[in-house]
Amino acid sequence: MTHAQTGQKSQDQVNDAASKVRLLQNEIVFNESLGKTMERILVVRRTLDRIQEAVLGNKLFEAAGLLDQGDAEISSLRECQNSRVAGVLRARIADLRQDVVTSTRECWSKLVCINTATSTITIKQQLEGMTLVPPLQYLLIDSEACIQSI
Repeated sequence: MTHAQTGQKSQDQVNDAASKVRLLQNEIVFNESLGKTMERILVVRRTLDRIQEAVLGNKLFEAAGLLDQGDAEISSLRECQNSRVAGVLRARIADLRQDVVTSTRECWSKLVCINTATSTITIKQQLEGMTLVPPLQYLLIDSEACIQSI
């Protein structure tokens, strides 16, 4: 009888130890997954910081290109799409997108001036800290003149 009780006690200890091992293995898998997710969140944050720097530096084409990259990176966070972190990242990229749109409109209105009284369009070559925006180069018939009649 004591042999049976000792055997049962040993079996219970083995089962308990095996359960603890499985729990620790699951915790390791979870921590590895969490670490990878945190790394991807950090990548997204760096991209959003680069967008902000590009907007502040009047590098609007760079900022616009990075917006697509940021969207893709946020979408790749499948495990936490409904989390607060994803919501904050989506809100930040939406704000940055609005900043790009606003800055682009301001830049455009400063670069392209239409004078209906004289029927002329003036396209400036440069703004403070910004060189000619590439699509505007195609609008210039004579890049030396910078003023074209309508």
